[in-house]
Amino acid sequence: MAQDEPGGLLGAVVARGEPQVLRLSLIYALLEGAPHIDIAHVEAGWAVWGYCRKSAELIFGDRLGDGVADKLLAAVREAGGQGLTGNEQHAALGRHVHSERLRAARELLVNRGLAVIRKVPTGGRRAEVMIACEESEL
Repeated sequence: MAQDEPGGLLGAVVARGEPQVLRLSLIYALLEGAPHIDIAHVEAGWAVWGYCRKSAELIFGDRLGDGVADKLLAAVREAGGQGLTGNEQHAALGRHVHSERLRAARELLVNRGLAVIRKVPTGGRRAEVMIACEESEL
């Protein structure tokens, strides 16, 4: 469980897994009238937690809990393999996001391995394009 640190919104939701499994184990022991928690109780608590963890993953997926970064990721994914230039990213966010805020969202996506930035030739100056990483690349 200590190695299960998905980050983002999902990470915040499942961050307290260990104490939850302990509580569930205690409940199973009490329901059975056992004087102490046995392996079977821990396994039952772990099974319930596993179900909860998978449910949280389905609900929150790779959402980051950052509205700008989440919208930017959706737009970059929609653009496919060609990605989005900085101007296209700004446009995808309705042109209402300050450049510093957009830069922070880009950094977050790159640091989490959800997107990469590549320089592409344009006939003049090379443009930076953000491309979403495929699920298999994660």
